[in-house]
Amino acid sequence: MKNKVNLMKIVIILVPLIAGLLINYSSFIQGIYFRLWWVFILVFILFWFWGGKFFAEYARDKIVAFLLSNSLWGISFILFIWQFVIVDGANRNLGFALISQLYMMLLLPLVSRMMSIFSNTMSSTNLISISYIFMIFIFSLGFFYNDLRNKV
Repeated sequence: MKNKVNLMKIVIILVPLIAGLLINYSSFIQGIYFRLWWVFILVFILFWFWGGKFFAEYARDKIVAFLLSNSLWGISFILFIWQFVIVDGANRNLGFALISQLYMMLLLPLVSRMMSIFSNTMSSTNLISISYIFMIFIFSLGFFYNDLRNKV
């Protein structure tokens, strides 16, 4: 049972990256994604909330579980900040730059539509950063769901 739970945790952490890779490199999935982006986003939000809840249910130490469950998110976000905020375009590593944009790709259409309400001009760096923040927010809601539900 423990091995099955650990495998599920690894799969949950990898789903956003795999989905981003599939959307970026598969023209078939890309076509479906661009037509039905709202379905992908809704399914991903529900999945990511459930993923947070799953990690919390099987956590011995909540803090360690939260940090480990968001390790790939954190690495990807740090790579993004490093490649697009700290490093200039001439010194950018294209591999790291690409990988850092894949993890939150499923939320990008939603965030761009939300941001278009507030501004006519949008920076891709800001959109991706907000997508990462929205992603951790959804996961955190799922992770702390039982605590929030018991307090209400």
